[in-house]
This record gives sequence, C-alpha cells and structure tokens, in this order.
Amino acid sequence: MRCSIAWRTRGWPMSEGGSGRGAFLAYNAALTLASPALLGWFGYRVLVNGKSRDGWAERLGWPTERQRALKRGDIVWFHAVSVGEVAATAPVVRAYLALPGARQPAISTITATGHQMARKVLPEVTAFYLPVDLLPPVRAVVGRLRPRCLALCEAEIWPNLLSETSRAGAGVALFNGRVTDHMLQNASRHGWIFRWALSHIDRFLMQTEEDAERIISLGARPEAVTVTGNTKFDEAGEPLSEDQKRELAERFGVEPGRPAFVAGSTNPGEDEVALQAFLEARRRGPDLFLLIAPRQVERAPDICRLAESAGLSAVRRSTGCQAGSADVLVLDTFGELAAAYALGRVAFVGGTFVDKGGHNILQPLAQGVPVVYGPYDYKIRDIGARARQAGVAFREETPEALASRVAELASGRDAEEYRRRALELIRSSRGASEACARAIFELAEGAGQPRA
Repeated sequence: MRCSIAWRTRGWPMSEGGSGRGAFLAYNAALTLASPALLGWFGYRVLVNGKSRDGWAERLGWPTERQRALKRGDIVWFHAVSVGEVAATAPVVRAYLALPGARQPAISTITATGHQMARKVLPEVTAFYLPVDLLPPVRAVVGRLRPRCLALCEAEIWPNLLSETSRAGAGVALFNGRVTDHMLQNASRHGWIFRWALSHIDRFLMQTEEDAERIISLGARPEAVTVTGNTKFDEAGEPLSEDQKRELAERFGVEPGRPAFVAGSTNPGEDEVALQAFLEARRRGPDLFLLIAPRQVERAPDICRLAESAGLSAVRRSTGCQAGSADVLVLDTFGELAAAYALGRVAFVGGTFVDKGGHNILQPLAQGVPVVYGPYDYKIRDIGARARQAGVAFREETPEALASRVAELASGRDAEEYRRRALELIRSSRGASEACARAIFELAEGAGQPRA
C-alpha cells in the first residue's frame, strides 16, 4: 500500500527523507516560479524561430504514437542530450542489445540534431524528446513508459526525472560520466540539489579516476562509483582503406592525391581561425585545399562569402557542386564529416576557440589524422590529454599558434608515424561500452518495484 501511495501522491515524494524532501520542495518551488518565463521562452522558440518545434508535444509530456508503441514496463531508457552524447551512447546501446535477454531500448534527446543522429545511427531504436524537468510532464512520461532502467549519458543531471524514475522502481545509471569544471562551480552554489539528485542514481560509470573523485565529492556514494573508460572510443569507427579514400575523393570531386586540411564542427568565430590557418599552410603547400564542416550547416553561405573575401574560391557540398580546383569545400551535409577526415593531412576540431568545451577529436584520430585544437577543451580534457601524450594532438592557445602548427603538419612529414600512433591510441582505449552495457543490464534486471 505504501508503494502505491508513493507512486500516486502528487505532493512531495513519500520516499524522500527530511533533507531530500526539503530539496524536492525548494527545487520545484523555484521551477514553479520560473515556469511562466520558461514556457514563454519555449513558446517563442516554437512559434517564432522554429527551434524546438520538432517534438514539442513530447517535451511537454504529451503522449505520442512512438511512445505508445513502446512496451510499458519493459523498457531501458537511454538519454543523450545532443550529437556528441548520442555518439557516446550508440555503442552502449549496441552492446546492450547484444546481451542475451536484453529488453527494449529507447533513447531520448534534447536537441533536434541529436534526435536526427539517434535515428540515423540507431534506426532500430525508438527516439523521442526528453520532457522538460517540470513535475507534470516528467510524471506523465515516466508513468507512461515505466522503464526498468534509466541510463543517462555523461553529465545529464535532471533532478525531477531522477527522483520520479527512481520512485517508480527503475534502476538509474549515469554512464560515460564526467564532471566538468562548470558542473563543480554549479555544485558549489547548489550542492544540496546535487546531493538530492545524485542520491537517486544507483551506478556511476565514470570516464576517469578524476571524474570518479569529483562525483564522490558532489555526493555520490563511493561504493556506487566505477571507472569504465570513455565509450566514444568504441564509436570512433575504422580507418578508411585506400580504395575507400579514392571513392570518397571522387564523390567530393577532389583531385586524386590532393592534400586537405579538414576543419570540423566549427562554430561562429572559428571559421576565420580555420581560414587563417589554411592561408598560412598554403604558403608552404599551394596544392592544399580546405574542407570545412560548420557545426551549424545553415551558416554555409556565410562561410563561402568569408572565403571569397579572402580571395579564395568556395563551393558547397549540398548544392551538388564538386570541389574540382576550388580552394574551399564547405561540407554542409549531415553525416559525412567522420569519413571526410580521412582525406586530411591535419584536422582542426571546433568548439575550442569559442567557449563550447570542444567537439569530437576522436573522429580524425580514428582516420590516423593528427588533430589541432584551441584552449576551450574542458569537454574533451581527458581524451585530449591522452592524445597529446601519444603525440597525435596539439593544443594551441592562439589562432596564430594554431596556424603555424597546421602549416607544419600539412607538409605531410611523418604522416605515417602520426597515423600509426593515432590508430594505436584508438585500438588500446576501446571496451568501455561493453562494461557500461553489462552494468545497465544488471540494473534493469534487478528493478521493477516502486520504492517506498
């Protein structure tokens, strides 16, 4: 009877202790006060600029056909906020599905690009949008799905989602977990919320020893914390063969053997950095061309204009134009960047000269290509440190230093040695996904009863 009351009560959770109940009330009181502004902002994104329009009903907790198609009470719910987290989640889902007795997985995301990628890389898995962390939509979705386990990727701490899912009897895991400096700063101001939220997580599967120590300092139980490694190494892919490289170059219209500098996942303010580095490298190797893939593909026309203002010819991949003898090919398509790195002698990865924390440096390394990036690297801190130690990544503080490094690497000297080191780093770092999948499987099989 007590379990039933805990599930149906619309006040505070009956399972919370005094401090937890206080945190629950304070957090939701703050959300209630802020909800008019939050809903107004959400409405603006949907109605005015079109963002969040896809999946708005799911974000508000309303039922959709794809959620109804899931088998209630027999679901393992994975959550990945956006593209990078989906890349880290995909190998875990595949490893989970390979286990005998695996239940039906589903995956939620927050961003539209993350949703698109989830549908692309996990076509057999139902993808939907995470509800906003207000009690009514969270309770509606958790009650509709009644998952056996909730597995959140990296640093996704949503207090109401964690509390409601745990109370429903599901096991809860944080996998590929990391604790950024920004997260530590937030915790120093709102430690009571973090402690309450983390108390609902059964397993913390962390990337590094430092991440493990940090999550314990925030309130995680030490016995629940395990270091499993970084699952993104398992999703890094295999290097293209020489035949595959030739086919890719032909598809892009690149002259055989023409060397490339690949600038991937650039953000506003980083296109200029990439162009500056390219112009410096061109002084030493005039055959070099730039393949630039913006993080936001709608910026492709602006990048073409920027290149042309620097005296360079530029074409866009989405228009069907081929690189030919152009100086710059703007890769404004979805899903081609990972393979495109194979054409490069050197790669620059964005999100590192603007305050984004760094995007995926493993994709170029998986193709045996050395990578250069900027000082904003807090999201790739561990991977970057390991790659620098292996001698295949270079962190530069200024655009000028980056340009000099790109010019040096674009010469092609020691290219085979860089390739050997990069591929060995990827090979020796795999295996985290299987460890995470086994832990999630065990949680799902041990779950099922609402918590009193």
